[in-house]
Amino acid sequence: MFPFASHGKHGYSLDYCHNLLAEVGRLANQYGHRLTTHPGQFTQLGSPKPEVVKSSIRELEYHCEMLDRMGIGIDGVMIIHGGGIYGDKVATIERIKKTITEHLPQNVRSRLVLENDELCYNAEDLLSICEELDIPLVFDYHHDTLNPSSISPSAIIQRANAVFARRGIRPKQHL
Repeated sequence: MFPFASHGKHGYSLDYCHNLLAEVGRLANQYGHRLTTHPGQFTQLGSPKPEVVKSSIRELEYHCEMLDRMGIGIDGVMIIHGGGIYGDKVATIERIKKTITEHLPQNVRSRLVLENDELCYNAEDLLSICEELDIPLVFDYHHDTLNPSSISPSAIIQRANAVFARRGIRPKQHL
């Protein structure tokens, strides 16, 4: 919505549109619309490059700030994919977990949701991270068809919804 807002050198504050964002959020809340964001494919919490992780965190902070300025409650989540595997999926999963637990600000972490993808991380890969860190999982049925888990979609959704319930967040799935 705001090109380059999270850019390390050319980024900018959303102060200039605070009132407009507040009005958008007021209308969304008034009419019962759920607003969520899906930061782009360059949001890579497991990258081996520190500068990529820092950029990813800035991107999530920007999305979180936007939702906060709109006054969107806890159902306003930010959905990201696991990202690349960088030649070592196990090591990358550990970097993802470390970034989430050690580097994400709490307000960002409270809105973070992971989603399975069609190439690198199936729902089963991410479900273990989500259950361990209490991060919700958005199950994407289309992605699961292309990159299936050994667990049935109904079992994945049941386990994913349990995390949403623990967190008090309305479940969200891509079916």
